[in-house]
Order: sequence, then C-alpha cells, then structure tokens
Amino acid sequence: MRTGKTPQVMRKKSTTINEVAREVLHITRDEYALCSYIQYRQADRRGRAGWCVDTKDEVAKFVGITRAGLYKMVDRLAKESLLFVEPKSGALQVTEKWIDTESECKQSLQSKNDERKQSLHATVNKVDKKSGESVNLVTPIYEVNNKVKEIEEEINTPQAAFITTHTPTEFENVEVVIVEGQTITLEEKTNLEPITPAAGKKPRTPKPAGNNITAVCAEISDDRVLVFFHGISEAWGEWIDYKRREKKGTYKTAKTEAATIAALAKGVNYDPEAGRAAIEHSIAHTYSGIYPPKDTAPTAAPAARYSLEDRPRANTPEQMKEELSRFYNANIALLSEAQKTAGTNYTGDRLRSIVIDFCSNLVRNKREGETFGQHHAALGSWLKRQKEFDAAKSPATTQHTAGPQPQAPLRSAAPVNYSIK
Repeated sequence: MRTGKTPQVMRKKSTTINEVAREVLHITRDEYALCSYIQYRQADRRGRAGWCVDTKDEVAKFVGITRAGLYKMVDRLAKESLLFVEPKSGALQVTEKWIDTESECKQSLQSKNDERKQSLHATVNKVDKKSGESVNLVTPIYEVNNKVKEIEEEINTPQAAFITTHTPTEFENVEVVIVEGQTITLEEKTNLEPITPAAGKKPRTPKPAGNNITAVCAEISDDRVLVFFHGISEAWGEWIDYKRREKKGTYKTAKTEAATIAALAKGVNYDPEAGRAAIEHSIAHTYSGIYPPKDTAPTAAPAARYSLEDRPRANTPEQMKEELSRFYNANIALLSEAQKTAGTNYTGDRLRSIVIDFCSNLVRNKREGETFGQHHAALGSWLKRQKEFDAAKSPATTQHTAGPQPQAPLRSAAPVNYSIK
C-alpha cells in the first residue's frame, strides 16, 4: 500500500458535478466531489489498482473539510452503498451504485440532446396525394434551420452542471474546462489591495455608552457619593449596557456621568438599595433617564443605628459591605479620617476591592458582630497594611496575603468571589 503523498501531476484539480445524478443519490456537493475523487484515484494503475489509497489528509484537503469530517462523510456514504472501505487498510472504492447512477444520468442527458437535434432535422415536406406535388405542411425551411441553430447553441451550453474547484487553502494555477473552447484560469492573487472605505466616509467604530471607571471616580469629590457609587456598581454597569443596547444615548464625558451618579445619590438620600431599585425600575420601563418608582416614598436618611456603638446586621461579606456603606454614609468624615490615618488615598474600584476583601476577612474570622467603631479601627489598620504591601510589590499592585488576590471588575455582571486565599 502506498504511504507517500500523491504526485503533484496526479492531484485532481476540479470536479464537474452532475446535478441530476446528485439529486438522484441524495448527496451534497462535497460528498459528490469525494466520490468523484475516489473514482479518479482508483483508476490510477501506478497505485493499488481499483483502490484509492491516498492519505486521509490529502483527500480531506481536496474536499475542503477536516479529517474528522472526512471520516463522518465516508461512514455516511458507506451506509448509502456508495463507498466501500477496506477494513484493514482503510482504502476506499466507489461502488457499482455510484458508477451506474452517475453514468446513466450523463447518458440520459446526452440522449435527450441528440433527440432534440434529430427531431428538428427530420423532413418537414409531405406529398399531396391528389396533385402529386410536394407541399410544405409545417413552416418554411429557413425558419426550421434557424430553430436548429438556436437549439444547437442551447445544447452546447452546460445544463444542470456546476464546476466546483476544491482547493481550500490556495489556488495552484488551476484550469477548469467548462465546455470545449472555453477555459477559465484561476490564479493565485498575491497583490490584492486592502478594502478601503468610500471616499469621504470614515469607518464607524462603536462607542461605549459609559466612560472609564477610574475617570468617573476622579470626577466625584463627595465621599458620600463615592461610597454610594460603590454600592450600586453592578446595577450601574447594567444601566450602561442598557443605554448602549437600546440606543438611549451616551455619557460623552466622565464628568457628565459622575454628575448623573451624584444626582441619583442625592435623590435617594445616598441609599444604595434605593438607587439600585431606581435603576431597575427605569430599565423595566425603557426610560432614557433614571427615575425612582412613583409609588415609592422618598428614601429616608440612614437609620440612627449606624453609630460607632451600634453593630452591623450582616452574615455574609456582601451584607457586611452594605452595612459599612450605610455606616460611612451616616458618618462621612470617618472614611476620610481612616484613609488619612493610614496615609492612603484609594478611590474607585481599587477602594471597593479592598473593602470587599476586608469584609470577607471579618466574616471569615467571625468578627462581623463587633461594633462599627471596632470595624472602623480595623479598616484603618487594614488600609495601612495594604499600603505597605503595595509598596513592597511596587510597581505591580497586588493585595496583601490577608485578603484574596483577584479583584472583581466594577461593571462586571458576574457575582463577586469573596473566597479568601
């Protein structure tokens, strides 16, 4: 059995597909091309007579499919009794069903064309029995000659046939003969010019509806708004996606986006839960702006239980983060004080990630029941250790070993992983 590759001169370049035979056999054009290729190769006496022993990669490349796709195609054609596969070697051979059907369809088309020619060349003159003279009972002979010419031109045009060239990766100066005297040459094109936009038109690039989170946080000067923004970050990301998807306008600058966040925070008394509810309500009603439900009373200021002596009502890191957000909203100066004591100035998604890690550590060590005053002092120490850890790892900024490494993206719709490594 041959193990080398097929010589270049023997490689099949094209396949003429007889659509009539293909429809009779109920196969695709790729399957037709495969059977035609195998029939062509098994006729080569320089290989194993009567068998196609080309490598599967060569056959798959000609058909334009993958090796796995070739095996599936061969199995299907074998079940249809169009191919025979030798069990040991895997050599391929077309069956009598393929040969007979394809040959009969070709002969049938040729016979019909010949009959149409002969019928028009038949004698059209008949003899009148009474006078004995020849009489033209059909049409003048010159009209018949013109009709014959038209039919001959129609017959010389390929009917119900497609020329399919299988060179999926490259063109190799392939010549495909459609009819006698007409040749199409497919040459590899290496000097193709890139497609450029029409004159006077610039290519359009999609613009996001929101701005960079860091730039937005830099425009927020009020710490209460910043804490509020951290509490609605996921809902705000959904709002930005909604405006882009529904074409409800964009925030052209980070300043206008920050102003919208500040107005929302003031409208709901800096309550993150009320802010999320307003965003969900606006998306549900396809608003262009954010409006709280009309049947909802104005959000009251944070409850008086958020003093230094009170304790948070939380059992999970997410609940702990919400409680700390309400505590610092009620005592806005304390957050700035904690950062000033630690010598830090964290903002935006960086501050949010550190607070999430801090809350996860509290829940992990079962300290969520301590007072807000204790949590405030612990956060100051946490920020200071984080600063030292960042300085030790400079220029790369990573979190210290007491907290988890990954940071949740501010606008990610995916749930935050609060596990501590």
